[in-house]
Amino acid sequence: MDDLKSFTYVLAVAECKSISKAAELLYISQPSLSRFISSLEQELGILLFERKSNGISLTEAGEIYVEYGKEIKRLNSTMEHKLKELQLSEEQEIHVCMSLSASLLLAMEVQDKISKKYTGCKATFSNVMAKEIITGLKNRTYDLALGPDISEKDSSIVFDLIVEDYMLLAVPKKYKMLQKAEKREGEKYLWMDISRMPDEFIIQDESCHVRQEIDQIFEEQGKELKPKMIVNSSMLAMQTLERGMGCCFISEVFLPYLTNTENIDLFCIGKNKIKKTKTGIMYLKNKILSRQEKYCIAVLKEKIKEGRINEDFAVVYQEFCVDSQDENVRTALAKVLFTYRLYCDDPKIRKVIVRHASMKEEQVYLCTDKTTYISLYTKDAAVLFEDSSQRRYVNTVDYNVHNLRILEELAGKLRPPAAPV
Repeated sequence: MDDLKSFTYVLAVAECKSISKAAELLYISQPSLSRFISSLEQELGILLFERKSNGISLTEAGEIYVEYGKEIKRLNSTMEHKLKELQLSEEQEIHVCMSLSASLLLAMEVQDKISKKYTGCKATFSNVMAKEIITGLKNRTYDLALGPDISEKDSSIVFDLIVEDYMLLAVPKKYKMLQKAEKREGEKYLWMDISRMPDEFIIQDESCHVRQEIDQIFEEQGKELKPKMIVNSSMLAMQTLERGMGCCFISEVFLPYLTNTENIDLFCIGKNKIKKTKTGIMYLKNKILSRQEKYCIAVLKEKIKEGRINEDFAVVYQEFCVDSQDENVRTALAKVLFTYRLYCDDPKIRKVIVRHASMKEEQVYLCTDKTTYISLYTKDAAVLFEDSSQRRYVNTVDYNVHNLRILEELAGKLRPPAAPV
């Protein structure tokens, strides 16, 4: 007699406490199931069920059979899963979609780590709207997805949380909203009541997942949403924000993409509870993850939590771009070439300011997770610090800076070895 079939049938009867209900669940007739259970009991030489007028229940022998039957079924499922994993080729191609407008450099780094560990394995990355993730996963276009939590919309999707961060209101300083903000205990951003804001909102359209969050925020605070402009992506909203054309709502995970933070104030929002957003990995619930896919997930988690790209790739990017024939591009990238990583563990510090006296300018950098990247390209550069109340500190804050790997060193690694003479 088929042991797995026997376990399945006995477990069904034990759970339903009725042969007729178990038969319906198993899609077989009641007489067939009754004969099967009787034959099994004869084969084992002991009764598994006690038949009564008001139903059926397990005997002591039946309880032992069910206990070990469950464990055997679990082990069998695990074995099949492991065997399926081994069947998957080392030369697997992993298709990942992202709704975070993630940078090309992130994709490059993930692919680099995967190919080093699994020779021949290739990971491809595509940027998509959040609403396209479910369809893409279910029709097998994508193996994995990186983005906001949409699993509540479809129970067949697994969401593996990576980070939970703030939903922020980003406001150009020209609106002078800082004095209308409030300090809330335990929050690293000042809180803003959006009912105090002018109707200068740049809002993502309904194709963006964040739009649902925005609509909910306005509904909670009883303010009518009157967008100044509607755009189709968070990146476009940020570009419009940086031009000072209005205010926008962005997830904290997007902050590294802001290039003009010195002219922008950031506020946390939410009437009864500070609004947070979740970012994670998604895949189909019934999907058997290969070793390569599991490793891809681990690398994505690592890089998203770090909140920055690998320094080697950053320098490669600089190396190639600096040779541009476009003078405007060269000028813009000149500052990027002299990049340092600054670490400061003072909890009150929110921004780092680098002042270049000889060039009569200063640059402002957000300090998140005690780390930021600054440009030092003049000998008289001075480093200052700013807290959430815009108080500045010069010599009273401890910090250290680390120069990124120099271009010549990395370029040497990229050059092919010289031909033997």
